[in-house]
Amino acid sequence: MGIQPEGVVYDYNKGEIFVANQLDKTVSVISDNNNTVVANVTADYYANYEAYDPAKNEIFVTNFFPNTVSVISDNTNTVVANITVGTNPEGVAYDSAKGEIFVANQGDNSVSVISDNTNTVVANVTVGSSPNGVDY
Repeated sequence: MGIQPEGVVYDYNKGEIFVANQLDKTVSVISDNNNTVVANVTADYYANYEAYDPAKNEIFVTNFFPNTVSVISDNTNTVVANITVGTNPEGVAYDSAKGEIFVANQGDNSVSVISDNTNTVVANVTVGSSPNGVDY
């Protein structure tokens, strides 16, 4: 496991737990069959929170300081995209009905909306002061 674990998300399709490790730029992948780390995926600095997209077997990880979201393929345990979002992204949630990811950007009072089809930001919504959580 990495340094300063923060967010955790469960991939029920593969039976794996993803843990974002803030200070060492990694996401640990843990098998729920034997409770061992099966991979450490290099993300971006200060990996925080995660959301799971079961339709594409992808994990979306917010990275606080570089203002990005890393997209990890659960099929290969590799980063397949880094998406630039608003300032200091924190909370993240997946909308299965629309195939969109919502990211709360604490530093600029906004929520970025990401399409899981294109891995691009399709909208930025201004919200109240310092959002750090989002839920669907």
